[in-house]
Amino acid sequence: MPGQNILQILEKLFSPTVLKLTDESHKHVGHPETMKNREKLLDLLIVSKEFEGKSLMERHSALYAALKIGKNEEIHGITIRAHSPAEWEKTKKTKRPDKI
Repeated sequence: MPGQNILQILEKLFSPTVLKLTDESHKHVGHPETMKNREKLLDLLIVSKEFEGKSLMERHSALYAALKIGKNEEIHGITIRAHSPAEWEKTKKTKRPDKI
């Protein structure tokens, strides 16, 4: 299962305190140009100390490199929400749980 492999990679490299990966491919049914067989559209929420002091670009670059985005035929697209633990605590206090 592609999602399990992705989770294992992220666990190993980032030691996250929060890790949620959701397959959003079903929201794109009927778009054959985006869903060639096994490609997935994913939503990733990850909280890790590894992101402390890193810019959004640095976080995304690290995740793209780890998951080999662009070369990984299992992933068509990914939405990334990457937070440090302090940012995550602040986000949880200021946003509705269903919007995090």
